[in-house]
Amino acid sequence: MTPNLTSRLLSFLAVGLMAVSIAEASPIPPSVTYAVSGSANDWTIDFSVDNDTNQNLYFFGVELPTTDVTGGPSSDWCTSCDTPWSNASGGGSSISYNNIWFLESATGSINPGDTLGGFTVLDTTDLAAPTSIPWFAYTSFTYTAGSPLYTGGGNFDGDFNPGFEGLATSSSAVPEPSSMGLLFATIFGIGIAARWKRKYGPASPAR
Repeated sequence: MTPNLTSRLLSFLAVGLMAVSIAEASPIPPSVTYAVSGSANDWTIDFSVDNDTNQNLYFFGVELPTTDVTGGPSSDWCTSCDTPWSNASGGGSSISYNNIWFLESATGSINPGDTLGGFTVLDTTDLAAPTSIPWFAYTSFTYTAGSPLYTGGGNFDGDFNPGFEGLATSSSAVPEPSSMGLLFATIFGIGIAARWKRKYGPASPAR
């Protein structure tokens, strides 16, 4: 006897979630969030970098009204590097990034799949806490022997030492629409399965 609808729906959801997991494992550009504390003209901004590429991330910076890096994740990261930095020559934007962190050793980079926080800046100019902040990052396979070229797209300056740019968002922001859609689809499918089971009961045993 063929499986009942409940089993089919649950199997379908399982396969769908597996496919999403596999897709998420593919390299994609990094993402950046931040937490803000303090008050007007005295904001401390702590950035977290999520490295979803297949290379190690070693260079990161943001653009703010003031230049005042107050800390890094570890002593491996330079917190007093020369600024400003522009990606225009490599095919990126002409934004002048004035707060940057550069990895000065072969250790301490943000490995593929990892998230690293502690990139802190003091903003003494804005009355209100910033709602989005421009950022850039570079990854490279040179920090991991035998690591592959980047193939995820959304970058500039090639796949050997790709650069990325984007807008950092507050860590209290709502989930991305794609994540919410997956969540609602899963809940909807489980709800249908439960309703079918209540209405028709379990399938008769196979003979």
